[in-house]
Amino acid sequence: GRLTCLLTPLTTSANKTRFAHDAPLSSIGTSSPRSRHVAFIALCLLITYVVWGTTYLAIRFALIDLPPFLMMGSRFLAAAVLLAPVVVLRQRAWPSWRQVHNCALIGAFMLVGGMGMTAVAEQTISSGATTVMIASAPLFATLWTLLMGGRLQAYEVAAMALGSVGIAVLLGGAEFQASTGGV
Repeated sequence: GRLTCLLTPLTTSANKTRFAHDAPLSSIGTSSPRSRHVAFIALCLLITYVVWGTTYLAIRFALIDLPPFLMMGSRFLAAAVLLAPVVVLRQRAWPSWRQVHNCALIGAFMLVGGMGMTAVAEQTISSGATTVMIASAPLFATLWTLLMGGRLQAYEVAAMALGSVGIAVLLGGAEFQASTGGV
C-alpha cells in the first residue's frame, strides 16, 4: 500500500535514510507517475474535505454523550497514539524531550483554546453556525493584515473571494441556532 511505500527505506547511508516519499515518483515503479501523483493529491484533498467538513457535525453528535473537554482530549489522545508510530518509523528515533514538550504545549493550547472552546460553544450554537464562524476566521486575519499596513497578493484576494463564496453557500443552506452564551 501507499503507507508501506512511504515508510519503506529505499537506501540508507551513514547520515540519512531515504524513504519513498523523498524519491522521484518515477523511481517508485509507477507506469504513469504524473497521473498517479495527481490521483493521489485528489484523494488526499477529498479525504481532507470530508474530514474537515464533518468535524463540527461529529462534535455535535459526540457532545450528546461526552463533556466537551473529555471528548476533545480523547480525540487528541487517539491522534497521538495513531501518529506516534508513524513518526518513529520515519525518523528511526524517538522524539527528544524538548520536541515532546513543545508538542505538548501546542497541543494543550489547541485542546483548551481551539477545539475545546469550540466544543463548549457547540453546546449552545448549531454546528452550521460554528462552521461559518470558523470558516470566516481567515477573513478577519486578512482584515487585520490590511489594517496593520500589509498588502495582499492577487492569489490571496482570489482565495479570499473563493472562501467568501464558500461561506455564502454555507449561510444559504445551514440551520443556524445560537445563544449569546455560545458565541
